Amino acid sequence: MKFCNSNLKYYTFPLATALCIALSGCGGGDDSGTPATSTTNGSGDPLTGVVITESNMADVAAAVIMSTAASDIGASGAGSNSNFVLGVETTAAPVAAIPAPASMLMNLVVDQAKRASSNLDAQAVVVGVESSQTVPCHVSGSQTYTYDLQDPSGALVAGDVVNVSFSECHDGIHLLNGSMQMTVNAFSGFTDPISPAGSMDVSAVFTNLIASGGQTSLTMDGGMNVAATISGTVDSIMAQASSINYVLERNGVRRSMTLKNLNQKMDDATDRFEMVVSEDFSASFPTFSGSGNVATVSPIVSYWDANGYVGTTGKLKVAADSSALYITVQGVDSVYLELDSDNDGMIETSMTKTLVELDLLADLFP
Repeated sequence: MKFCNSNLKYYTFPLATALCIALSGCGGGDDSGTPATSTTNGSGDPLTGVVITESNMADVAAAVIMSTAASDIGASGAGSNSNFVLGVETTAAPVAAIPAPASMLMNLVVDQAKRASSNLDAQAVVVGVESSQTVPCHVSGSQTYTYDLQDPSGALVAGDVVNVSFSECHDGIHLLNGSMQMTVNAFSGFTDPISPAGSMDVSAVFTNLIASGGQTSLTMDGGMNVAATISGTVDSIMAQASSINYVLERNGVRRSMTLKNLNQKMDDATDRFEMVVSEDFSASFPTFSGSGNVATVSPIVSYWDANGYVGTTGKLKVAADSSALYITVQGVDSVYLELDSDNDGMIETSMTKTLVELDLLADLFP
């Protein structure tokens, strides 16, 4: 399984899909999972730590797991959680749905930078003169590339700016509309159309970028820096985002959020996929609200063998207001939750949940 490819198919991480939807970032905290000590976030908004209890710990876990795009549990599409594979449409028939936003944007930047570079060979580009090209999407609709280039070599170089506008662009999974601007910091390779390999560092800005599927749409605005090395054997992609705004809408009901201080890295090999993430969040839902910090205790790693998907391991920590929740991903379709409700180092409550039970749609859209 590769997390980026030239076909614009953004892999949705089943245990991870619905919920950057649930979290909004709030500044502070560190990789150890220590709660933020400031009383305001980066925007000056007051913070109130989320209170995690036995009654809401499963909802908090669902929100955190999905917001981090934390695992590929059930990535084969088999098993009890098969509805998770396509995204947030977990309570409906498996139709095109919304991916984990951070993972989608990471893959989108890599794929579009590669495609913009390949398009340069098919058109005459004049340095210093803005030029554009409209191309069909893989299923239907179109996307328009507008170039402002620094070099006439026919390849992307540092300083190049590429704007991409999506118009009813169906990529085979989602329907895309809106725009993104990519500023190239570094770019090399990706010249082989059969097995493209190379590296890039691209800063992207998303403006009213909408991914829709079924009865759900996700609107994304903000910026993200993406660095990727693609070899075809071991691929790596890293993203940093200071602030990204999301609006999720389902059947006319809207939920808004802002994710801040995101650091996410994904490494993909033939037989394993590994991810490390840290982020600050705030949320406001029927069963919990407030701020906290998410950190990786041990990397989230999914495994494959000759017969397909094997399972996932890894552990996350949610640091909240005088409490901590530990989330251990285990096996094919379950997670083990441990709650230290008073931060005394002792686990007061623990439970095991399947992926189907960690369906946050009921919380987001009661």
